[in-house]
Amino acid sequence: MLKRFLTISFLVVAVLGVTSGADAQYLRITTDNPTDNTRLRATGTTILTITLDTNHDKLGTVQSCNSHTSANCGSLTTAQPLDMFSYTLAFKAVGGTVTWGTFSASDANYTDTSPQIQSDTEVEINKSRPTGTFTPPGLATVGTLPVTIATLSPRIDVQIGASTINPFGFGTAFGTECDGFFFPNTYVVGDPTDPCGATTGIPGDWFDWDGAKPPSGGNNAPSISAPTSATATEGTAMSPITATATDLDAAVMDRRGAIVDLMVIREATPADALDVARVHVRAWQVGYRGLLPDGYLDGLRPEDRTARYTFGGTDPKRPATVVANDRGRRASAMRGPIRSRGR
Repeated sequence: MLKRFLTISFLVVAVLGVTSGADAQYLRITTDNPTDNTRLRATGTTILTITLDTNHDKLGTVQSCNSHTSANCGSLTTAQPLDMFSYTLAFKAVGGTVTWGTFSASDANYTDTSPQIQSDTEVEINKSRPTGTFTPPGLATVGTLPVTIATLSPRIDVQIGASTINPFGFGTAFGTECDGFFFPNTYVVGDPTDPCGATTGIPGDWFDWDGAKPPSGGNNAPSISAPTSATATEGTAMSPITATATDLDAAVMDRRGAIVDLMVIREATPADALDVARVHVRAWQVGYRGLLPDGYLDGLRPEDRTARYTFGGTDPKRPATVVANDRGRRASAMRGPIRSRGR
């Protein structure tokens, strides 16, 4: 009987590989690695190519000025275009050190507003185009950046917020005619776990990005420390089991995913309601597009669903929601006891 209740059966609600909220904009780093353009070369210099879609998210959904901060933080949307007249590219090597080359802008109209700065783990590039001119909204190739691994097996991530080499900076962003939320006419990459800047003080205007992975075979396996066994009385809630994961290529985090360089799967709590609602709404908007009216799908709001959830229950016989967090990308699923035959 106990075995039946501890057996987990999953009904997947949504696994989208998306960050929380109505994420607009998508920055992607690809490489010239001939075997895998998502990874750095193991030896020699890798050329990173940076692309930015200013008005579509990673799923290709069209976004408008402040549509994401409107959903996350209550800002007002406007009809201003999400074009581009400047950019700040801030990247960091995680899990090792590198030597950065000189960034080359794909559009010669973009020139330095300040010199490139860098260390053996961080780099920041600032460029703008002539006043009154703009790159139209949409997908643009921003430029290329050479990088050579110096030690270990690092990956390249987007820098969010201030960095060591620029402690007064805001990380990666682009200048636009859209008002933006916190920085005037500046669209800043935010932390998906803190979209309104309650902790960092810097709200995010967008969240979708993909960096460059470590060379194939060079990534260290994580080390996970957890109790070897646990017991519970049938029919009562089991005490939480705490596990700690250490990623030699990244950082240490706890089971709540305070640092999300490893995927964490855990029981949902009432604090997760809005994040789960965002994934749920996005799943409907993507999965049922073309099957249900666009007006209905576009009108779905995560805030309207949060009160429907009853996370944090202790009855092991009732279905429960689990959440997964992988570097800020969210997923949710239902789990519960296996039903008896004939029921």
